[in-house]
This record gives sequence, structure tokens and C-alpha cells, in this order.
Amino acid sequence: MTLSKYILTYQQNLRHKHPETSLYTKKADWTGFKHSMSKYHTEITNSGQYNDLSVDKLWDSFTTELHQASQKHIPTKQANNRNKLPWVNQDLKRIARKRDRLYRKHRSSGLPNDRKQFLNTKTSLSAKIQTGISHVSRRCTEYSSIN
Repeated sequence: MTLSKYILTYQQNLRHKHPETSLYTKKADWTGFKHSMSKYHTEITNSGQYNDLSVDKLWDSFTTELHQASQKHIPTKQANNRNKLPWVNQDLKRIARKRDRLYRKHRSSGLPNDRKQFLNTKTSLSAKIQTGISHVSRRCTEYSSIN
């Protein structure tokens, strides 16, 4: 498997994953949520189900109503699905942060020494990324030759 085929299949696998959703509580309609839950409370107490149902059934009824009220009154947001490339590791992230820091320092100071440090770090990062990509590609070819 060539590197381009590996990257293509990796990107296709990322597309098929469903992003996780979470409740966006900052934009929630809390008054509507409280109204729904208090309405449920009055309905269940007036119907006399407290005495008739078992604890498990009451719990199931409560959690179902809580889930429905949260779906109705609390919007959801999708989690940021970051593409995790197999050759990006902590070392590369650290060097990238250093490169960005040196770039900001070079921009603000304008000194030739700062520019030289930035360019050296940028070159080093590019070389390490290429090394990581070739390492992953080598592992893929070894894996595909085994199977």
C-alpha cells in the first residue's frame, strides 16, 4: 500500500465516524426545562403512580422524561473531530509550538538572530514530519506485504 493510498483510506475512515454530540447548556431554555419537569411531577403525583409502580419503573419513567425534556429544551453541539494523523506525536507538537513562538518573537523583534532560530526550527519540524510520514508508510507497506 502506497502512502497516498494509506492517507486516502485513513481520510475515508475519518469521514465515516460520527462526531460526538454534547449538550450546549449555555443556550438552554431552563424555564421550559423546569416547566416540563414540574409538569411531569404533578402528572405522576396526581395519577397516584408513586404508590403503584416499583422503584425501577419510576426510575425508568423519570429518566425517560428527563431525556425527552433535555432533547426538547437543551440544544446539542457537535464535538470538534480533530483529524489525528498517525505520524503526529508529542515531540512534533512541542516543536510546532516552539516554531510558532519563535515566529511571533521574530515578527515582533525583527532581529536576524530570531529569524535564524525560527527558520532552523521550521526546517527541523519539516524534516521530522517527513521522517514520521516515511516511517508510517514503511509500516503500512510491511503490514500489507504480511497480509
